[in-house]
Amino acid sequence: HGEAMLKGYWKPAAGHKLELKGGYSREVSNETYLGLSASDVESTPYRRYAASALGRMDFHRTQAELAWSAKPSAALQARTVAYHHYLTRSWTKLNGFADGPDLHELLQSDPSGGQGAVFLAILRGEEDSQSPGQQLLIGTNDRRFHSAGVQSTVAWTVPGERVSSRLELGLRLHQDLVWRLHTEDAFEMRSGELVDAGAETQVTRDSEALAQALAVHAHEELRVGDVHLLPGARLEVVRTELVDAVEGTSGPLTRAAVLPGVGVLWTPSGALDLFAGVHRGFSPVAPGQAAEVRPELSWNSEAGLRWGTGQRQLELVGFFTNYQNITGQCTMSGGCGNELVDQQFNGGQAWVYGGEASGRYTVLLPIELTIPITATYAYTASRFRNSFESDFPQFGSVKAGDSLPYVPEHQGQLRVTLAHPIGELSLGATARSGMLDEAGAFPVSDLDLPALVLVDAAGSVFVGERWSVYATGANLTNRRTVTSWRPSGARPTAPLQVMLGVKVGG
Repeated sequence: HGEAMLKGYWKPAAGHKLELKGGYSREVSNETYLGLSASDVESTPYRRYAASALGRMDFHRTQAELAWSAKPSAALQARTVAYHHYLTRSWTKLNGFADGPDLHELLQSDPSGGQGAVFLAILRGEEDSQSPGQQLLIGTNDRRFHSAGVQSTVAWTVPGERVSSRLELGLRLHQDLVWRLHTEDAFEMRSGELVDAGAETQVTRDSEALAQALAVHAHEELRVGDVHLLPGARLEVVRTELVDAVEGTSGPLTRAAVLPGVGVLWTPSGALDLFAGVHRGFSPVAPGQAAEVRPELSWNSEAGLRWGTGQRQLELVGFFTNYQNITGQCTMSGGCGNELVDQQFNGGQAWVYGGEASGRYTVLLPIELTIPITATYAYTASRFRNSFESDFPQFGSVKAGDSLPYVPEHQGQLRVTLAHPIGELSLGATARSGMLDEAGAFPVSDLDLPALVLVDAAGSVFVGERWSVYATGANLTNRRTVTSWRPSGARPTAPLQVMLGVKVGG
């Protein structure tokens, strides 16, 4: 992996600034979508199956941005950014068996006998392919992503001691182009090695998707005494089109959405802030979807407070999101089969609600020692409000009242640090409750994700004015827990890791 970035600016006149940013990155890695069975993740959690030997990710990414900002007066400022991003990504990975069980279901069920055990042994390289149905389909997703656009904002500020205003207007023109060429080849497992079966390469996807968007927004920040009122609205107009050489062309489709929102902030004292807001959420329909697929729409509400005085800080927030239509986007990383990749699915009405709390307390000790203690906690509940059947694997057969997958009800973090001007040492713990692998009801089962607690530590010492030595440790207890069953099989936590380093400052 390599990455480089170059930034520069020029000030041709007072109040004017021209900025240029360019970047390039490259990665070649032996990544795979294939996980492990339940028994293997317990005994050898960091092994790879022979069927994933050809897994390879290769991408190039370039970016360029040119920005101009101007401040012709104290009350007026403007900024315009033109951007261009280009990514080529080729990923070779195991798609599945030619005529066999779904990889996710096979590895999650972990069969010890019958045909399931034979297919699992082929993945491990312990058995040879004996029939065409036991051949392994290795697919390459070759994609090119091109996005470009220009966005401008103008802000007008009217200062005042009692009443002040800042109005921002913005316009954005954006275009996305995605070229997809997906191919698939058949291989056989022979003595623990993948051998080309000699069949003709199959083209499973050859498409070009286009999305063009116009976004216009207005946002006002009006202050009257201790109260800030923040109304705003955004208009999104999105035009999509898909040309697919395999499945046919989807003609141009234009959708528009108006997204209002308002927030309020009250500061009754210098130590306390009270805030609340309601905003419209929106996610457009991807190009080439079925006519019945609708955009994701929601109302997002929150209210809370922030309080702080010297050594103590506290924040409490409650939130409620009401989805008129929640959507599921099929990707290989989400566990969808090759035939469903890039499809979007309606999930109907859903609620996601809960609360978050965070706090910090600093203990003051002699000789400039301090002990900052920080803690965070979040409770999140989710509920589908209607029953339906879906081909999206993470939805499946949904009953009204079911919870969303991969949303833990409880999660939090605690960190204690011993700090001094010459260095610091900290110990932390991150925890979450179990998660569902598919929409359903709690408590979690053996086919879901168990609760998880991870412990980490970090320390640093300054050596002179410019040098510091640091050390970090992750998963200090070497906890081995399944963190995901998607896309295909169990994924364990990262193992115990310790890193030492030296920093040089200016």
